[in-house]
Amino acid sequence: MKEKFENLIYKIRKNKTFHNISGKWQNIHTIMLFFLFCFSALIWKLFSYTVIEYDFYNGLADKQQIGTFSVPVNRGIIYSSIEKDGKNDKASYFATSINLYNLAIDPTATGNKEKLGEYLVDLVYNEICNSKIKAKCKDNLLKFLKVIDLEDFENTPEYVKKQITEKLSTRINQTKVTSVLLGTDFTADQIAKIQALNIRGFYINDNSIYVNPEEYTQTEENLAKVSNILLMTTEELKQITKKRELRYMPIINKLSIDSSEKVKDTIREQNEAISKGILSKESSISSFFILS
Repeated sequence: MKEKFENLIYKIRKNKTFHNISGKWQNIHTIMLFFLFCFSALIWKLFSYTVIEYDFYNGLADKQQIGTFSVPVNRGIIYSSIEKDGKNDKASYFATSINLYNLAIDPTATGNKEKLGEYLVDLVYNEICNSKIKAKCKDNLLKFLKVIDLEDFENTPEYVKKQITEKLSTRINQTKVTSVLLGTDFTADQIAKIQALNIRGFYINDNSIYVNPEEYTQTEENLAKVSNILLMTTEELKQITKKRELRYMPIINKLSIDSSEKVKDTIREQNEAISKGILSKESSISSFFILS
């Protein structure tokens, strides 16, 4: 009986079908183990991001997406006189306060950049030169262009608008971030070490260090070296210096009341026209504007 059983086992093992099934089962088993390993690694990584390192990545996200700026306080209205009954319903205004907006654009927004350029040239010209004396116009233009002097300056609308057009053209058509401030209070030793690395895309200005993400090439080696010098984590430095779209381009600060109202009216009128199908978004300029 024992011999018959052993012969049966021997025949089964010699059978090709048995070997095929056994081989397939081993292959399936190996594949299942591989996918189980990958799935476990993915779950662990997600757990690490969302639980173990939550504070770090949450803080990093806040730093990239949340900004802090001062909101000027509205000081109210000062009346020139008060009625005898103590009420100032009929009193005239002596002074009032109003918040002045900063104007910026989103160069990546959908719209007509040619029309935007023409609109902004007139707006900026009215802000810096219209009804201004020659010296004031020149000073304002120099500040806008961020240059020290213009030797051939002419106080004519044609000349000033040409200078404004050239400056605005660069800003309107720039769609990538080309300057990121890493810090303003670095030591002389830190700055010297960064300069010694001679990494393309890093720029020094006094105690400040800037990086141009479009010029800088991230590698594990230079990320480690720079982060060690600047006392930053490699992950934080990697996020700050990565290539990305430019969504905020400053145009002019402290718009006059008239210019602010003009921009608001343009935004409102064009948005209404778009909603009614009178104007296409591609032909509009309202989506570019950012008032803050």
